Amino acid sequence: MLAIVAACAAFTLILVAGLIFIISFTWADLYDGNVPLPINESDIGTVSEPVEGIENISIEFSACDVSIVTSDEASDVTVEMDIIRRGFFGKKADAKIITGISGGTLSIKNEMRGMIGFFVIQKYSAKVTIPASYDGNISLQFNACDADVIGLSVNDFYAYGNAADVRISGLTASGECSFKTNAGDMTADLANGSSPGNIFIKGNAASLDITLPEDFSARVSARVNAGDISGDYLKVDGFGAGNEFLIGENPTRKMTIEINAGSLTLRESKPDNS
Repeated sequence: MLAIVAACAAFTLILVAGLIFIISFTWADLYDGNVPLPINESDIGTVSEPVEGIENISIEFSACDVSIVTSDEASDVTVEMDIIRRGFFGKKADAKIITGISGGTLSIKNEMRGMIGFFVIQKYSAKVTIPASYDGNISLQFNACDADVIGLSVNDFYAYGNAADVRISGLTASGECSFKTNAGDMTADLANGSSPGNIFIKGNAASLDITLPEDFSARVSARVNAGDISGDYLKVDGFGAGNEFLIGENPTRKMTIEINAGSLTLRESKPDNS
């Protein structure tokens, strides 16, 4: 019995000491590696896939920081993943970059298994580089990610964020565009000179901020439920309200908007992109 009591007391002391250690630093200090821990290691993996014959690129990432960029020098799609592990003791996590090509579609996703240990912190980051010459379709899905998408020039574009913070800048699209987010934030900037097709915007308990290219025009159908739409073009408030209006002159494209318990800001791009 004394042995059991002693073991419980020792465990309690270790637990209290650990809690004091954690509380004495901010989460940012621990997460960013400013605090030395017994386990402090990093693994890096790189995968490349050709884009020749590829019409669609589908990318899905979960629980990591992501950047998607283009390069004039790249001839293949390259995925670099960095996994940083910090903690006291435990089993290493497994992380994989999974790619596959089927029927003209290149699929990229990550797969992770959590590290088991005492006060363990893991930080995942990924960088996807796409050749600037690629002009096919791109579909992006981010689950619990912090994501930056920079300078893509594509045909159809689809972006979905789930509990994610997504920033899309300098997007040039010639086909349909879709911006959807659930319980997160998304900003998107369509570059001047971009002439997209129909546009779909949907937010659920989310905030969206979309900048449209200069001289943009569209026939808009908007439905707002416990949210609002505002910006340079319009302001719509309502619960279950259906609204139709025009942006610009002689529109040929359609814009469909659905906001549920969230907000959408529509901005007009300025000539100097400011």
